[in-house]
Amino acid sequence: MIILITRSTIVSRILGNAPAYCLESLNDENCWELMKQKAYRTLDNDLERIGRMIATKYRGLPLAAKTLGSVLYLKDDPVEWRSILESEIWDLPQDKMTFSQL
Repeated sequence: MIILITRSTIVSRILGNAPAYCLESLNDENCWELMKQKAYRTLDNDLERIGRMIATKYRGLPLAAKTLGSVLYLKDDPVEWRSILESEIWDLPQDKMTFSQL
C-alpha cells in the first residue's frame, strides 16, 4: 500500500484509487509544540516568542511545522529565527492537506 499526501485535491483524484481524506490543520499551540519538539532545545523567551509567531504564520500545517523545527534546530540566534519568520519562501497556499491510497 502507498499513501499519497498532497495539498492538491486534483492530484489526489488523479492518482488515488480510494476516496481522499482531508486533514485538518493543527491549532497554533499544537503546531508550536511540534516545531519545538523538532527544534529540541531549551528556548529563551525571545526564541519562544518568535517560534510561536512562526507557528501561527504557517497555519498549523504539520509538515511545515516539522520542517521548520528541524531548520531551527541548527540556529541559536534570534536574528536567524526572525529571518525565517519574515521569509516569504515559506508562504503556502490555503489548501488543506489530503491523502489517498494508491
